[in-house]
Amino acid sequence: MLIDDMLEMMDLTLRDEAYNWYVAHVICMIWFFENKEIPVFDFAFVETDRNIIDQFIEDIEHLVNKPINEKNKNKMVNYLNYLNRFLDYEEHVDMIKVESIVTCFISEMSIEMGIPFQNDPVLIEGLFNHMVPLIQRIQLGVVVDENVVSLLSTKNLEIFEIVTRVIKRIELLKNITNENEIAYLVIHFVASLKRIHHNERKRILLVCGHGYGTTTMLKESLLSEYQVEIVDTIPKYKLSTYQNLDQVDKIITTTKLDLDIDYLQVNPILTKLDDRCLINAGIARKSPLSNYYSINKSLDFLKDEDRTRVLEVIRRELGYRDLGKPKKIGQLADLLNEDVIQIIDQDMTWEEAVIQSCHILEESYAVNRNYLETIFDIIEQNGFYFIVDGKFALLHGNCEVGVYKTAMSMIINQKKVKFGDKEIQVIFCLSSKDQKEHIPAIINLMKLEKTTDFMKYIVKSQTSQEAYEVLMDYERRFI
Repeated sequence: MLIDDMLEMMDLTLRDEAYNWYVAHVICMIWFFENKEIPVFDFAFVETDRNIIDQFIEDIEHLVNKPINEKNKNKMVNYLNYLNRFLDYEEHVDMIKVESIVTCFISEMSIEMGIPFQNDPVLIEGLFNHMVPLIQRIQLGVVVDENVVSLLSTKNLEIFEIVTRVIKRIELLKNITNENEIAYLVIHFVASLKRIHHNERKRILLVCGHGYGTTTMLKESLLSEYQVEIVDTIPKYKLSTYQNLDQVDKIITTTKLDLDIDYLQVNPILTKLDDRCLINAGIARKSPLSNYYSINKSLDFLKDEDRTRVLEVIRRELGYRDLGKPKKIGQLADLLNEDVIQIIDQDMTWEEAVIQSCHILEESYAVNRNYLETIFDIIEQNGFYFIVDGKFALLHGNCEVGVYKTAMSMIINQKKVKFGDKEIQVIFCLSSKDQKEHIPAIINLMKLEKTTDFMKYIVKSQTSQEAYEVLMDYERRFI
């Protein structure tokens, strides 16, 4: 009723779809006010009738029976400005292009994860409604400035990595650099996964078309590559009298069937087109990624620290070491993995040590070559201030130059490296996308250095895996 009154005062008449969109956003705004923090939109340049909005906010205050301070009132004004600005979005956005982007996005995510997202109509509708204002924000440079990433649980962060990778291949979406915008997209797929229950096997009836040999070959391919259960294999002529069709999710065959019945025809040796058709039919692929997600989901009974250790082993065995790399940096184990730890035994100058440390970050696509120059610039200006009690070096450069993501490398040298009059064997090199994301992990490093002898065991490590396990063990026990 309050929304209706406000729209009436603003002389706005909306279509049903736009009205539902508007109401949903206002309800979300109130929910954020009562439970979290109201989203911050940098949208101050939009002019509106402040008196009407102020009255609306005052009415909300009475409705929820809770005082709204000035900070939250300003956020609400900005948020409502944002909603009002996009009420006429159809005049500014090509809806055919929006549909194309959503279709491409869902298709790419389906292929990337081996999960039939295109069979979820709620996801399609939700992304379509979300995409219009998202495109407007990209075009107008509107910044979503709340920490949406923090709403994602640890077990959902690998989807964040996948979405980040996929949108780089899609027109318009590739321009998204704001992690909060990406997190909003992730939430759609997290909800879709819960609806799809992709880990359930599909019951398949296999109908012979080109002979027993080709059917056997197809059966083996399906069982090894897809999450299916072959309930039966029958010749084509027996299909019309088959009694257990109610126990079958899908009929798959290699030949055309004359019966008026829903089925999927594929080649005996599955092609890429067959793969797409199977996924479109709701049959999920078996893959390290989908298996990893299923395993991750099944580990709810573990404590967070135990889950992290188990998933680290699984990622390593499945060949997806960086898959679940958390975006929320809370500890050193979030910044480091075996791929960015090097054990060496060589004489080197401090300049060579800096170059090699930064090269590891470059190889892991965390920085580009420009970042190395900023490290040398900082050393030239400030000297070797980054040496900690002669035990290790903590190199860093300018976060505004050449940094793609927050990360860290680690070199353990059996021979000591001289930085001025100090000698060390362990060199950390840090890259940070901002000036605060890495802080919790660095605090952990300093705590370990002050309260434990972990460096003694790090230096004795013979392999990068051993060094990483020492680090994880100490963080788990002492932080």
